[in-house]
Order: sequence, then structure tokens, then C-alpha cells
Amino acid sequence: MKDGTLTNLCQSVDLGGIQLVLTAGGGSRPVGVSNLAIDSDDIKGNATFDGIEIGRDASTFDKADVQGPRGVYGQQADKVVITDLYQHNYAATAAVFKLPNLHMRFDGDGCPR
Repeated sequence: MKDGTLTNLCQSVDLGGIQLVLTAGGGSRPVGVSNLAIDSDDIKGNATFDGIEIGRDASTFDKADVQGPRGVYGQQADKVVITDLYQHNYAATAAVFKLPNLHMRFDGDGCPR
């Protein structure tokens, strides 16, 4: 994602029995990202993609200033809007990640699905 916003972000990281939970971007102050790449194995939500390319080698991406590893399946688009998003990521990289209203805590349950 070259540039984007996320509303009501919730991320959790399993630390072996307890979750580190990060929330941000509530209300009128969304999270801002630039040059974001994520490695996911589960994504759910309602999505609209403009100019999407599916199944392209992630190392050949050209719509943002970030690329994935050679030989890895990927997709890119000119624009995406996703509501009610849930995703399970095992890696994320961003040039800029602005987190208004950031709150980090430890919790037994993590983010809701």
C-alpha cells in the first residue's frame, strides 16, 4: 500500500500465553501508513479494489515503494477500501506508521475476530 488510512486498528501479538494488544486510529483520527507491505494468511472483510493485480510475484510490485521476496505470491491494487477488516499477519513493514490515540496493553484474549 503506497498510502492509506486505517480506522479502529487493533493488532495483537501472541507472546506465549499472553497477548500484546495495540489499538489506534479511533474516531476522526485514522491511522496513517505509507509503503505498507503485509504478509497474511487470513484476511476477512468487505473489500473494494481498483486496478487489482492478483497472483503477481511480490518482488515485481511497482505501485508502492516496497516489494516482497522473489517467488512469493502477492497482489497489489491502485486503491483498496476494506470495512470490518480482520487479518492475521505474520509480518508487516511500513516506511511510516502514524498511530493517533495509541494504546498498548497486555491481555489474555487479543483482538476480537
